[in-house]
Amino acid sequence: MSVIIIGAGMGGLSLAQGLHRAGIPCQVYERDAAPGARVQGYRLHIDHVGDSALREVLPAELHQLFRATAGRALPATQIYDEQLRRVDELILAETGPHLNINRFTVRQILLHGLDVRYDKRFTHYTTDAGGVTAHFADGTSARGDLLVGADGVNSPVRRQYLPHAEVVDTGLLQLYGRIPLTAPTRALFDPEMFAVFSMAVAPDRTMVGFAPVDYPEPVAEAAARLVPGLELRDHEPYMTCAVGARREVVGLSDAELAAMPPAELQELASGW
Repeated sequence: MSVIIIGAGMGGLSLAQGLHRAGIPCQVYERDAAPGARVQGYRLHIDHVGDSALREVLPAELHQLFRATAGRALPATQIYDEQLRRVDELILAETGPHLNINRFTVRQILLHGLDVRYDKRFTHYTTDAGGVTAHFADGTSARGDLLVGADGVNSPVRRQYLPHAEVVDTGLLQLYGRIPLTAPTRALFDPEMFAVFSMAVAPDRTMVGFAPVDYPEPVAEAAARLVPGLELRDHEPYMTCAVGARREVVGLSDAELAAMPPAELQELASGW
């Protein structure tokens, strides 16, 4: 059996690592020109289920590196009002680790040892009795027994295979950012905010969320110690920040929101 995977994101790479470990040939095709071709980096929370899954698919040294670059957040979600008064605390079940990790750091770990073909924009597939062929915008193609679409919410694989499955706008808007965790900025956050997630919610349901990515040790040193030859980028700790609201509260289209300068964006929380 041979497997064609479209998309070198978290899901596609995890699958490729598992197939590689099981001795099943696979090839990953990615539309980006290179692993760092665009900004990719946001905090992910991985609990014991996700950690166990990564242990199953990764070589031991890569899983150890993942654990060495994952911050141990407080197992809770803190909830505040718009004046930053804590109104509730949701304690998460302590069935295993609660890890806050940087998405791009994990993606670099998942890429290690895999053969990924970049600058390959999938256009369509064809099938016959012998298997499936994936076609790309540069005129090339790939032949295999199984095609997996791991190419995100706007997946062209899904559009062809499940044309009736539409992406639905939920009416929610969210802006993501990061605050570098330096000595001055770290002091701005209460100790309990170094949790899996913290959110402040206003009466109109506008939300501001915070979550730390705090590396247990310098990631370059962890990589040199556990996987010599693997160089990791994005090594500065940060506090994720996110502002979310319903579209009718913001009263702006996506294009208008994207064009707003930062000073005007701050008006979204002007009464806080």
